[in-house]
Amino acid sequence: MTGVETEYERYLSSVSPNKSFGANPGRRAFVIGWLSPAILRAGNPWIRRQESAAQQICNNELVLSRRKLLIGVVSFAVVVASIFVGYTAYLPSPEAALLRFYSYGDNPNEPAAEDMLMDPLILAGERVVPLVMQEVKNKEMRRRRYAIGFLGNGSYKQAIPVLEAILKDTSEADNFRVDALHSIYLIDQSLGSIYAQMHQDDPTSLGKIERHSWRQDRTRRRLIYDALVGMHE
Repeated sequence: MTGVETEYERYLSSVSPNKSFGANPGRRAFVIGWLSPAILRAGNPWIRRQESAAQQICNNELVLSRRKLLIGVVSFAVVVASIFVGYTAYLPSPEAALLRFYSYGDNPNEPAAEDMLMDPLILAGERVVPLVMQEVKNKEMRRRRYAIGFLGNGSYKQAIPVLEAILKDTSEADNFRVDALHSIYLIDQSLGSIYAQMHQDDPTSLGKIERHSWRQDRTRRRLIYDALVGMHE
């Protein structure tokens, strides 16, 4: 006699003496149906073994899934680290990056669209910023507009004084002043908005900036990933 069966008999003996349990087939069927699975499991070792085996399989699959996830995370981290190491090893000196910027896209075998011209500077990063800040003061600098755009694209705050000087210099060509304002806005939107409002009545290209809501079209930045893969819009 199993423990479950004993409990079953105990329940039967607790039924009132008027035999209402036996006289009510529905109640009897309910109790038997509720207790039968427990009785079968308790009395059948084969069912218990199957249930234990199924539970073990579930546990093994869970452990395997966790191991696969861990392996995937580790593999991804290794790939990212390898890319980073390769990228840092590839980085040229600031001077070499600037020289490549001057000639990038000139080779017919290495064409570059207009939105890709600042890529050599983007890949060089902050290391080349001091050199670019010095070079953009030269009004004859080659690809000066893209160098000015690079300073804003990277949000290099140290470049704001240089950009302000270009913006305020009325002897500068309008396109350079507009580029300087765009870069200032990318670095500091509040400051850029102030300068834009100051020039809203200007008859030159600077006056068109505020009137044509240029901010909505000038907030997108070119990322290192874009430069690495040569992304072109």
